[in-house]
Amino acid sequence: MSKWIITGLFCLVVHTIFSQSKYLQKEYFGSPQYLFVDNCDDYLKNIILIDTSDISGSAGLRSNVISLSNSLSNRFVNAIFTSKYIDSELKKTSKISETNYFQNSTDIELYYYWRLRKFPGTGFLISLSDNYYTDIKFSGDYFNLVFFGNKDFAGKTADLSGFDLNFISYQKFRFGLKKDFGSLKIFASLAMVKGQNNYSAEFQNAKIFTEQTGEYVDFDLSYNYFSSDTANSGIGVFNGLGYATDIYCSYTLKLNNKDIRFFLFLDDFGRIDWNEKSLIVRNDTSFTYSGEEIQSVLDLGPADFSQFSKDSLKEDFYYSKSKSGTYQTALPGKIAFSGSFLISDLMLCSPGMYYRCFSNMPLPYFYISNKRYFGNPCGRYCALVFQPGYGGYCGFQFGLGFELLYNRIHFKISSSNVAGFIFPEKTYSEGISFAFGYNFSKPKTP
Repeated sequence: MSKWIITGLFCLVVHTIFSQSKYLQKEYFGSPQYLFVDNCDDYLKNIILIDTSDISGSAGLRSNVISLSNSLSNRFVNAIFTSKYIDSELKKTSKISETNYFQNSTDIELYYYWRLRKFPGTGFLISLSDNYYTDIKFSGDYFNLVFFGNKDFAGKTADLSGFDLNFISYQKFRFGLKKDFGSLKIFASLAMVKGQNNYSAEFQNAKIFTEQTGEYVDFDLSYNYFSSDTANSGIGVFNGLGYATDIYCSYTLKLNNKDIRFFLFLDDFGRIDWNEKSLIVRNDTSFTYSGEEIQSVLDLGPADFSQFSKDSLKEDFYYSKSKSGTYQTALPGKIAFSGSFLISDLMLCSPGMYYRCFSNMPLPYFYISNKRYFGNPCGRYCALVFQPGYGGYCGFQFGLGFELLYNRIHFKISSSNVAGFIFPEKTYSEGISFAFGYNFSKPKTP
């Protein structure tokens, strides 16, 4: 029932926009100051690179939450994050392949951006953000072993090789400077990064053979495991310290008296050095575990193993190979290219692509973001953004967004794949972006 309510509300909003809004006059939209990239997730970049010199600055809040996979359904992922019981039917909603990917990212940022009237084309940014990122690559055998146990692997070998996990949480305090050089606009920032938590694991080789009758299990493992200090994991602790850089560039090209803009975005390129209380495990081992009948190699409850058995198994896995020490991790940086041009007096088109570096992202993500204005963007307006895309972690997506500017208030909400919320059992990605800003001065209306 909820998906039909959501669909009905969305249709009502679209109908209201098209039927009640006044069309934009050509001389308003024709000004190049409104021609900038409009990806569903690029709200703050737009604030920084926009040309409206009569607005002295802006302050606000923005947030993105997104999960992507080529195999795990949204319903399955949501059940894990909300700690719901995962039954056999729920497991079957995921379409597991030979190689599977999952990525989840969440960030929320408070920002303060202002322009200097005495130095045209110059602006400054101060922001504070909280960031969480998870990236996993796993085999079909890994999924079946974790969620169904090793009963079906009797007399067979489960291959977990290639498993790669990285979870990182961190906070950023950044200061940035924007400067115009004619048609070229450049923004660069440097941030201090406080590392909160990190878990990363990589299995170069991981094969588990279960004897036909379950009398023993053979392990052949070669892996690396790193973890920040598990005794301190709250948001206020300093488990690591690092830096991050961001660079945004735009260039305007005149073609047949029309402006075409090109953009380059580099986000979150940096690293974190984790402190000496971190755990480091590098293991290359083969061993056989035998004892009581084993129903699931991952079920270490008292019904299958004694306390001594659990400790000895963990000893073989990592206790004997672990040590404390420092290590470094790269931040999940993102590189993006895009363009922006008018396809009509009322429509802004922004094709582009992005790729997340230092991750398991299998392909770049390509999109075409289209923004339809209603009203006067120099004062009050609303706009509808629709964005088809393909690639990345999960193939085809269709995003929708709504934006409103009313005097000094700027509001935007969008989804990178709206179908993910309506049909969670049949889709493999979902995301929501939210932004609220307050302009320090009203823009001048021509």
